[in-house]
Amino acid sequence: MGERLRELVTDTQTVVTAGARPLGAVLLCAGIAHVLMPRVLLAVAATGYARVLGVDFESGATTPRRVRAVGIGMVLLGGHLVYHGGLRPT
Repeated sequence: MGERLRELVTDTQTVVTAGARPLGAVLLCAGIAHVLMPRVLLAVAATGYARVLGVDFESGATTPRRVRAVGIGMVLLGGHLVYHGGLRPT
């Protein structure tokens, strides 16, 4: 059992290490979407909340600004992961 666990941990570390750039690309694209079209994303969220959860989704006047702020963070992190291939530059 110990050998199988060690193998599983090694495989997981390999996937996490190899997946930094693709994850960065996804974060980069999602971040750009958040920055460029926050109102569209909020409308999609409102529709999803209404249909799936059956609740009202009410966004305030500053909600698009907060969505853009999250998008900027996603763009920065995604760019870092794509460029460096991980959290720590090698």
